[in-house]
Amino acid sequence: MPIEVPDFDRTLSKASENLAMEWIAYDVLSGAGEAPTTNIADWSSNQITCALDIILDKINTDEASPLKVSTVTRFGEMYGMRETKNAEILFRYCRLAIQAGEEDILPVVVH
Repeated sequence: MPIEVPDFDRTLSKASENLAMEWIAYDVLSGAGEAPTTNIADWSSNQITCALDIILDKINTDEASPLKVSTVTRFGEMYGMRETKNAEILFRYCRLAIQAGEEDILPVVVH
């Protein structure tokens, strides 16, 4: 009997994957050009954590090196990561910042 693979709607996860890959590409180019401008204001927390998880996964599996501090800072500023009240999003953002060596995140981590 052939294996049947379900056909899931990946619209929401695909947007998260695209955002993650855009930021990794931006980082590889050392911030040359414009940062990704994807508006995530209407995204669910699951979509945002998915994007952060993808970046973290790529970094931790050696497909990409840790993001540069300038990239993480820009990402945080664009999406208000330091001000979020969502613990899961903040936790993942703090992990990205720590791996990048961003010392300015330490008060946020300790708080």
